[in-house]
Amino acid sequence: MAYRNLSRSDRQAAVEAQYRDVVARTPRGISLRGLLELSGMCPGFQPHAAMASSCATVEAWARLHGIWTGERGGVHLDQLGPASVTMNAFLLRFAIDERRLTLAGKAFHLLYYLDDVLGGEHHKWLSPAERARSAAIVTGVAAVLEGRPPQTGIERAAAEIMEELARSTPSDFPARFTANMRPHIIENTTDQDTATGHAPDVDTYFLRRSVSSGMVPAVLLVDYALDDHLTDADLHTAGVQADIERLRFLCVALACASNDFFSFEKEVLDAQDDYNLITQAMLSPPPHDDDTTPGTELETAIERCAALTNAYTREFLELTLQVSRATSDTVLAPRIHRYLDALTDVTASSWHWQIYTHRYQRPDSLWQETRPPT
Repeated sequence: MAYRNLSRSDRQAAVEAQYRDVVARTPRGISLRGLLELSGMCPGFQPHAAMASSCATVEAWARLHGIWTGERGGVHLDQLGPASVTMNAFLLRFAIDERRLTLAGKAFHLLYYLDDVLGGEHHKWLSPAERARSAAIVTGVAAVLEGRPPQTGIERAAAEIMEELARSTPSDFPARFTANMRPHIIENTTDQDTATGHAPDVDTYFLRRSVSSGMVPAVLLVDYALDDHLTDADLHTAGVQADIERLRFLCVALACASNDFFSFEKEVLDAQDDYNLITQAMLSPPPHDDDTTPGTELETAIERCAALTNAYTREFLELTLQVSRATSDTVLAPRIHRYLDALTDVTASSWHWQIYTHRYQRPDSLWQETRPPT
């Protein structure tokens, strides 16, 4: 029976069986470099030069507010901090100074804490009391983002981030940041699993995933990291507002898609959650599918997702070049070209950081790139 027609529990058993089969038939693992054209962006990529000192500052701040490590379902998550804190130095390697890099690192670590401790894929493991506590934490952080005085450690952490943004950005930026952060933390701490038997199509999945991923506020922080805030009016005057909006979407979509490859085992096998692009592709077969495609449904889904990711990668590169050329003779050319370079770095970092971090590594991983060095 096709994967999409199985019950939730039978789907989990089926994807685990297909996973074991593919791993057994590919003892060297599947090369993500061979699958994803994103891997070729920005060869020789290096993180921000202040990475070590910035990460140390973020760690001290997180420990002060009690969010360096966490506990979920009685399990101590001692690797939460070390696995996440390095991301900002890759994502915003162009930040103009260490202070801005570090503030972004604090925001990203807060998001990772909420994801790893309270993320929706973990809800099935929580007791009713733990779910109530989770909801209270999320509600509190959301309220602080909108201006309520903080009352707990994690709320004080969120308040400090907002206070720094208020000091260092145009008057409308904190509200725009909140407008993107609040939906993220609520969406990402809601159970996204398709246990009800309903799965969105891949396009709908991407729209939801863009909110739950945290990449929309991350892209907004590009302006903060550069200390240069191109307005919609600026982009409209240059004739590229729609193109820049599309590039922002592609940047977010590529980060989501690449993460769904790297985190497939962590999310689908460990968390038993099918809110992942690959399993969504298994639930949403291509038109005219007659269940006779060679290979397992998992292998077919991987190929489909790689093709989609590569199409997005090519569109991003082509549109970036198009915008660069279209604005080359405008007054805003230096600022727009700098912003395009930054968006390219953010997009490329979604590959380079996931190769660097230990967050997704495991022995005998399906992917060559997430097997620990021998």
